[in-house]
Amino acid sequence: MLEHDLLHFFENKDYEHAHEHIDQFFRDCALQDLSSEVVLQSLIGLVSGLTNISFFTHLNIAHFLELRLAFIKFLSSQNLKIEDFRDILFDIVQTFFSYNDEPTRNVDFSRVSKQVALTAYYINMHRYERLRID
Repeated sequence: MLEHDLLHFFENKDYEHAHEHIDQFFRDCALQDLSSEVVLQSLIGLVSGLTNISFFTHLNIAHFLELRLAFIKFLSSQNLKIEDFRDILFDIVQTFFSYNDEPTRNVDFSRVSKQVALTAYYINMHRYERLRID
């Protein structure tokens, strides 16, 4: 539910409520029972969701794809611990929201190449797998 709510707040450019919701989540939930794999999947899912919303709300998709790549590369290379979850979650949300605050520019999707669209689709469909260049 946290991921769903954060995506909603991102779509509505409501950082204040996103921040409050994260705080509430950590006050109300016991995270000790989560494995690092669950934490990793949650964070990658959030990064993917934020990127997808960016695409569909006509924001500058290039920035968001760069962010997505950077975060997924970082997350995939780390041995995440539950203690890291809160800080990394805040970093992801803050970073994506900071790009969201840039002036909105409409993207002419008729000018996006088929290869770019297929690549974005492939990444989304395989977001829980380690991505390869090929």
